[in-house]
Amino acid sequence: MKTYECRICSHREGTWHEAGERMFNFGGSYPYFECAQCGCLQLTEVPTDLSPFYPAGKYYSFSSPGPVHQHSEATGLRGWIARHRNRAEVFGKPFWARLLTKVWPRPDLRPWRGYFDHTPIQRFDQPILDIGCGGGALLRRLHDALFTNLTGVDPFLAADIALSPTSHIHAKPLEFLTGRSFDFIMMNDSLEHMPDQIGTLKTVGRLLSADGVCVIKIPVVSDGPWKRYGVRWVELDAPRHLFLHSKRSMRLAAEKAGMEVFHTWNSGDYFPYIASELYLKDIPLYDDEKKCYRNREAHFTPAELEQFRKWTNEDAARDESGHVDFYLRRKA
Repeated sequence: MKTYECRICSHREGTWHEAGERMFNFGGSYPYFECAQCGCLQLTEVPTDLSPFYPAGKYYSFSSPGPVHQHSEATGLRGWIARHRNRAEVFGKPFWARLLTKVWPRPDLRPWRGYFDHTPIQRFDQPILDIGCGGGALLRRLHDALFTNLTGVDPFLAADIALSPTSHIHAKPLEFLTGRSFDFIMMNDSLEHMPDQIGTLKTVGRLLSADGVCVIKIPVVSDGPWKRYGVRWVELDAPRHLFLHSKRSMRLAAEKAGMEVFHTWNSGDYFPYIASELYLKDIPLYDDEKKCYRNREAHFTPAELEQFRKWTNEDAARDESGHVDFYLRRKA
């Protein structure tokens, strides 16, 4: 009988699962241990070299986002107006600047409204860090909104990227950032790829400013998609995902790192249901013949897609979403 000690809570009892690589149909068999105490699902035998599982030109996080947009409106009177208009679009203030959004709107910025709730970010010059940022798609969008103090790190990048004289993406590990402090740290679907969960969270805590906030967006083991699909759940993503937390294990890991979860949000959409249904049919997510990810409309009827949306909403309503945003801050 296999024995294993959970790397989050040290419990030794749980359930074993065997999963194959399904996104690109590489196959293989990878053992996962689901802890009976904290609920964390973890890969127990990590391949020595994971780089082949992030194939260049295929893995979505590292697809080329194109050249960095240079702002022609960022200086002088036009720049002053643009910054206040953008701030009103993103933060809803100052009140008088809302008038600018009527005569010179930026509707592409409106999806940011509410994004910085529960964080101290209220200005464009506050320091923001994106850990595991890939090609920097999210940071580029913030740069286009005229945020000016942006940093990204990702050790799998081929080279550094300069967004502006004050905003950079570094092709380096998180430990590269010593002596820095950030008001807001983002980890968007990156923590699950990291082998030292508690050590990483400790480093995040050291990088946060006194009132700084870190938001960690990750797939979670719940009674929703994980129980529905098992090892064919797309978010298992063997062997790239080393840890899949439950809400309980995420709170425990944060506590061990000297941090606390003070807010959560069920952020899942219906894509994982679509992709997991493909896996049930033994269809990989990436279409190697067409060199692209599969078109959902080509595989599912409108009625089926609507059913997946319904399952998404039902799981979220029961607090059983397969994807959750965790907001963390340092303990007092």
